[in-house]
Amino acid sequence: MPSAGKQSFNFHSGLRSERLSNSAHVGSISMKEKVMKAMSKIALAMVGSFALGAAAVQSLHAQATPPGYAIVEVNVTDKEGYTKEFVPLIAKEIQASGGKYIVRGGNPVTLQGAAPAPRVVVLQFDSVEKAQAFWSSPGRKAAQSVGDKYATTRAFAVEGATP
Repeated sequence: MPSAGKQSFNFHSGLRSERLSNSAHVGSISMKEKVMKAMSKIALAMVGSFALGAAAVQSLHAQATPPGYAIVEVNVTDKEGYTKEFVPLIAKEIQASGGKYIVRGGNPVTLQGAAPAPRVVVLQFDSVEKAQAFWSSPGRKAAQSVGDKYATTRAFAVEGATP
Protein backbone atom coordinates (compact mmCIF):
# COMPACT_ATOMS: atom_id res chain seq x y z
CA MET A 1 0.00 0.00 0.00
CA PRO A 2 1.28 3.45 -0.79
CA SER A 3 1.76 5.91 2.00
CA ALA A 4 -0.81 8.64 2.55
CA GLY A 5 1.57 11.42 1.54
CA LYS A 6 2.60 9.98 -1.84
CA GLN A 7 0.63 10.09 -5.12
CA SER A 8 -0.41 6.58 -6.20
CA PHE A 9 -0.33 5.76 -9.94
CA ASN A 10 -2.37 2.64 -10.23
CA PHE A 11 -5.33 1.80 -12.44
CA HIS A 12 -7.94 3.04 -9.98
CA SER A 13 -6.31 6.42 -9.45
CA GLY A 14 -6.39 6.98 -13.21
CA LEU A 15 -10.10 6.25 -13.25
CA ARG A 16 -10.66 8.71 -10.40
CA SER A 17 -8.89 11.49 -12.26
CA GLU A 18 -10.81 10.57 -15.43
CA ARG A 19 -14.10 10.86 -13.58
CA LEU A 20 -13.08 14.23 -12.25
CA SER A 21 -12.12 15.45 -15.70
CA ASN A 22 -15.41 14.09 -17.13
CA SER A 23 -17.44 16.07 -14.66
CA ALA A 24 -15.43 19.19 -15.52
CA HIS A 25 -15.70 18.69 -19.32
CA VAL A 26 -19.21 17.54 -20.10
CA GLY A 27 -18.80 17.73 -23.91
CA SER A 28 -15.55 15.74 -24.15
CA ILE A 29 -15.31 12.00 -24.83
CA SER A 30 -13.94 9.95 -21.95
CA MET A 31 -10.94 7.71 -22.35
CA LYS A 32 -13.16 4.71 -21.69
CA GLU A 33 -15.44 5.70 -24.58
CA LYS A 34 -12.43 6.15 -26.87
CA VAL A 35 -11.15 2.71 -25.93
CA MET A 36 -14.58 1.16 -26.50
CA LYS A 37 -14.87 2.82 -29.92
CA ALA A 38 -11.41 1.57 -30.86
CA MET A 39 -12.26 -1.94 -29.66
CA SER A 40 -15.53 -1.84 -31.63
CA LYS A 41 -13.68 -0.79 -34.77
CA ILE A 42 -11.17 -3.60 -34.32
CA ALA A 43 -13.93 -6.15 -33.75
CA LEU A 44 -15.82 -4.90 -36.81
CA ALA A 45 -12.64 -5.09 -38.89
CA MET A 46 -12.06 -8.66 -37.71
CA VAL A 47 -15.62 -9.71 -38.59
CA GLY A 48 -15.33 -8.03 -42.00
CA SER A 49 -11.99 -9.73 -42.65
CA PHE A 50 -13.46 -13.09 -41.69
CA ALA A 51 -16.40 -12.60 -44.08
CA LEU A 52 -14.08 -11.51 -46.88
CA GLY A 53 -11.84 -14.53 -46.27
CA ALA A 54 -14.81 -16.90 -46.26
CA ALA A 55 -16.03 -15.44 -49.56
CA ALA A 56 -12.55 -15.82 -51.06
CA VAL A 57 -12.34 -19.47 -49.97
CA GLN A 58 -15.80 -20.15 -51.44
CA SER A 59 -14.78 -18.49 -54.69
CA LEU A 60 -11.56 -20.50 -54.89
CA HIS A 61 -13.44 -23.72 -54.15
CA ALA A 62 -16.00 -22.92 -56.85
CA GLN A 63 -13.18 -22.26 -59.33
CA ALA A 64 -11.49 -25.53 -58.45
CA THR A 65 -14.58 -27.63 -59.24
CA PRO A 66 -15.24 -27.89 -62.97
CA PRO A 67 -18.86 -27.95 -64.11
CA GLY A 68 -20.47 -31.20 -65.17
CA TYR A 69 -22.56 -31.68 -68.29
CA ALA A 70 -25.16 -34.34 -68.98
CA ILE A 71 -25.51 -34.93 -72.70
CA VAL A 72 -28.63 -36.74 -73.85
CA GLU A 73 -29.39 -37.91 -77.36
CA VAL A 74 -33.12 -38.40 -77.87
CA ASN A 75 -35.08 -40.28 -80.55
CA VAL A 76 -38.66 -39.11 -80.09
CA THR A 77 -41.28 -41.64 -81.24
CA ASP A 78 -44.40 -39.70 -80.11
CA LYS A 79 -43.81 -35.94 -80.21
CA GLU A 80 -47.15 -34.96 -78.66
CA GLY A 81 -46.85 -37.31 -75.67
CA TYR A 82 -43.17 -36.41 -75.22
CA THR A 83 -43.90 -32.66 -75.23
CA LYS A 84 -47.04 -32.72 -73.07
CA GLU A 85 -46.25 -35.44 -70.55
CA PHE A 86 -42.50 -35.90 -70.26
CA VAL A 87 -40.93 -32.48 -70.85
CA PRO A 88 -42.74 -30.68 -67.96
CA LEU A 89 -41.83 -33.49 -65.52
CA ILE A 90 -38.17 -33.65 -66.45
CA ALA A 91 -37.77 -29.85 -66.57
CA LYS A 92 -39.01 -29.65 -62.97
CA GLU A 93 -36.52 -32.34 -61.88
CA ILE A 94 -33.63 -30.68 -63.70
CA GLN A 95 -34.34 -27.36 -62.00
CA ALA A 96 -34.79 -29.02 -58.57
CA SER A 97 -31.37 -30.69 -58.98
CA GLY A 98 -29.62 -27.40 -59.76
CA GLY A 99 -29.23 -28.12 -63.45
CA LYS A 100 -29.90 -25.80 -66.33
CA TYR A 101 -30.45 -26.28 -70.02
CA ILE A 102 -27.56 -25.31 -72.27
CA VAL A 103 -28.91 -26.99 -75.41
CA ARG A 104 -32.45 -28.18 -75.87
CA GLY A 105 -33.46 -29.10 -79.33
CA GLY A 106 -33.18 -30.70 -82.66
CA ASN A 107 -31.29 -30.22 -85.87
CA PRO A 108 -27.82 -31.37 -84.83
CA VAL A 109 -25.23 -31.08 -87.59
CA THR A 110 -22.81 -33.96 -88.08
CA LEU A 111 -19.25 -32.76 -88.36
CA GLN A 112 -17.51 -36.14 -88.32
CA GLY A 113 -18.40 -39.75 -87.59
CA ALA A 114 -21.83 -41.26 -86.99
CA ALA A 115 -24.76 -38.89 -86.86
CA PRO A 116 -26.22 -38.07 -83.43
CA ALA A 117 -29.86 -38.61 -82.55
CA PRO A 118 -32.34 -36.07 -84.02
CA ARG A 119 -32.72 -34.29 -80.67
CA VAL A 120 -29.81 -33.37 -78.36
CA VAL A 121 -30.07 -31.99 -74.83
CA VAL A 122 -27.11 -30.61 -72.88
CA LEU A 123 -27.57 -29.90 -69.17
CA GLN A 124 -25.09 -28.07 -66.97
CA PHE A 125 -24.52 -28.88 -63.28
CA ASP A 126 -22.04 -27.61 -60.70
CA SER A 127 -20.01 -30.82 -61.09
CA VAL A 128 -20.08 -34.25 -62.72
CA GLU A 129 -21.04 -35.66 -59.32
CA LYS A 130 -24.12 -33.43 -59.23
CA ALA A 131 -25.01 -34.53 -62.77
CA GLN A 132 -24.71 -38.16 -61.66
CA ALA A 133 -26.77 -37.45 -58.54
CA PHE A 134 -29.48 -35.96 -60.75
CA TRP A 135 -29.40 -38.97 -63.06
CA SER A 136 -29.69 -41.36 -60.11
CA SER A 137 -32.43 -39.37 -58.35
CA PRO A 138 -35.87 -40.94 -57.80
CA GLY A 139 -37.59 -37.93 -59.39
CA ARG A 140 -35.59 -38.23 -62.62
CA LYS A 141 -36.18 -41.97 -62.74
CA ALA A 142 -39.93 -41.48 -62.29
CA ALA A 143 -40.01 -38.87 -65.05
CA GLN A 144 -37.88 -41.13 -67.26
CA SER A 145 -40.42 -43.94 -66.94
CA VAL A 146 -42.94 -41.57 -68.54
CA GLY A 147 -40.40 -40.43 -71.15
CA ASP A 148 -39.59 -44.01 -72.13
CA LYS A 149 -43.12 -44.33 -73.54
CA TYR A 150 -42.41 -41.58 -76.07
CA ALA A 151 -38.65 -41.71 -76.81
CA THR A 152 -35.43 -43.66 -76.56
CA THR A 153 -32.34 -42.00 -75.14
CA ARG A 154 -28.59 -42.30 -74.85
CA ALA A 155 -27.01 -40.25 -72.08
CA PHE A 156 -23.58 -39.59 -70.64
CA ALA A 157 -21.86 -37.03 -68.43
CA VAL A 158 -18.64 -35.14 -69.06
CA GLU A 159 -16.52 -32.84 -66.94
CA GLY A 160 -16.24 -29.30 -68.26
CA ALA A 161 -13.20 -27.06 -68.28
CA THR A 162 -12.44 -25.28 -65.01
CA PRO A 163 -13.60 -21.68 -65.36
